[in-house]
Amino acid sequence: MTSSHHSCLQVTPDQLMTALTTRAIETMGERIVKNLDAAAASVSRDALAKNLYAKLFDWLVAAINRKISAIGKQSPKADTASELLLVLFGKTSPELIIL
Repeated sequence: MTSSHHSCLQVTPDQLMTALTTRAIETMGERIVKNLDAAAASVSRDALAKNLYAKLFDWLVAAINRKISAIGKQSPKADTASELLLVLFGKTSPELIIL
């Protein structure tokens, strides 16, 4: 695993591997670490990916909303969402079709 895979998480590759392949339980001051089997580790990995995707999506929507709001304030003529998107992404942008 290269540094680009974990740098946004601010963990080392070993820390990420440990987090995805083990579970720690603390009871009465004692810490018990249990290794996960392949199926459980896959569930752990998938849960992390789902959470990261959700956080990224929320951030992206907020960033787009901020940009649309700023454009709307600068250009009072662009009063519909589609006009704002055209200004935001450019009238010939292929990304506009994906939206």
